[in-house]
Amino acid sequence: MKKIAAALLFIAIGLVATTASADITKLEGGCEFRGGADCTASCTSISFEGSCNIDLSVSCQGQCKADADVSCSGSCGGTCEADCNVKPAEFSCAGHCATQCGGTCEANCTASTNGATSKADCKAKCDASCRTDCEGSCTATPPSADCKAKCSASCKGECHGKANIGCQVDCQSKGSATCQAKAKADCSGNCNVNGMIVCDNSVKEFVKSLEEAKSWIAAHVTYSGQASCSGNECTASGTLSCATSPRASDGLFAASIVAALAAFAVTRRKKA
Repeated sequence: MKKIAAALLFIAIGLVATTASADITKLEGGCEFRGGADCTASCTSISFEGSCNIDLSVSCQGQCKADADVSCSGSCGGTCEADCNVKPAEFSCAGHCATQCGGTCEANCTASTNGATSKADCKAKCDASCRTDCEGSCTATPPSADCKAKCSASCKGECHGKANIGCQVDCQSKGSATCQAKAKADCSGNCNVNGMIVCDNSVKEFVKSLEEAKSWIAAHVTYSGQASCSGNECTASGTLSCATSPRASDGLFAASIVAALAAFAVTRRKKA
């Protein structure tokens, strides 16, 4: 039992927000809330590429209007509904859509970067485009909708996103330098009245307070982890990642993660 408790405690400690300095508060998913002087100082040292990719992916939709491929539209529905029917109440329209669309970014960014500076840059822009398409398509579909409705919206976003990846990456690449320069110039002004959320050395959002930052993290940070047992010994591991668009059905607070892993470990302990 001591080993179980130690494993779970290790995860709990890593997930709970801790204050690093007067103006920097560590949050889940490797993210931080930076306010005051720390926010202003960060304006010259961090990247605005991630936030610019999202902003540009929205503005680029006006010129990236390729129709969805027929083969994508035809095959998407069955796969999506099969996934949804496993746990309908927990199925995320935008999350599933972004995963399916984003899964093609690797292949689309192998042969050509479409104006991006590198394969990694291309994939980041591709992923931003997929998330924007998916979130836009799924916005009007409530969590209470049935699998057919959720998958109709999910497939619409996924297939449109796939059809426009090349156009989106090229469009975002052309506007990236200007966007980042403007973002850096505006950063100090935002820091005077707000703070910023930084994840992986990239600005994700300007927020008005630490509480607002925590709310943003709750909507955008996703958790993946597992617990495994052998005999009377159990170990638990997990990672947090920061998504750009909300995945409400996937977001978990630290307490619920630890509780779930604890329940799994206790159940396995009783069976041993």
